[in-house]
Amino acid sequence: IACNREALKIDPSFAEAYGNLGNVLKELGELDSAIELYRRAISLRPTFVDAHANLAAAHMRKGEHAIAIAWYRSALQLNPGLADAHCNLGALLRRAGDHEAAKRCFSQAIRLRPDSESAWKLLAATLKREGDLTNSIAAYREAIRLKPDADACSNLGNALKDKGLVKEAIHCYMTAARLMPRFAAAHSNLGSILKEQGKIDQALAHYHEAIGI
Repeated sequence: IACNREALKIDPSFAEAYGNLGNVLKELGELDSAIELYRRAISLRPTFVDAHANLAAAHMRKGEHAIAIAWYRSALQLNPGLADAHCNLGALLRRAGDHEAAKRCFSQAIRLRPDSESAWKLLAATLKREGDLTNSIAAYREAIRLKPDADACSNLGNALKDKGLVKEAIHCYMTAARLMPRFAAAHSNLGSILKEQGKIDQALAHYHEAIGI
């Protein structure tokens, strides 16, 4: 902080210093101050794409989603190659109910960065919400291939269960529980599916495990 403030004393029009200060304050949770600094940076250099994207992220963290959407779109107009911006914009659009636009964002993020497990997971969740289980399952599998994750395994289990692939769903829930032993949702899901199979004792064991967590 001190170095950037010193730089601004020497050159008050140094947009990058305002942006750097904004980044520090954003990480400290001082979002209003960070937003003011990003806006100052943009006023000095309107094409400062990082400031646009970071301003969007600050508004997103504040829960000001409509403003965040506008600034992410502004950042992407300046640089369409920002995978994280596409991913975050997609998450906001999904929350707003615009699933088609969200899918386009996630797909573009994946084209730019095929190893982005977060983009694959968000795409998978959006596809599942729309009832496209086949493509949702494929997207979850790719996310897990890139980075095994308890939450993704559990969500893949849900999609497999909805598609009637019960054995595969059980395997996913067990994998999720192994990756995160205190994952209540995985144990609860296992309990439900085992109960449906008539395996009451096993189901109760997982229900008790979930309750204990």
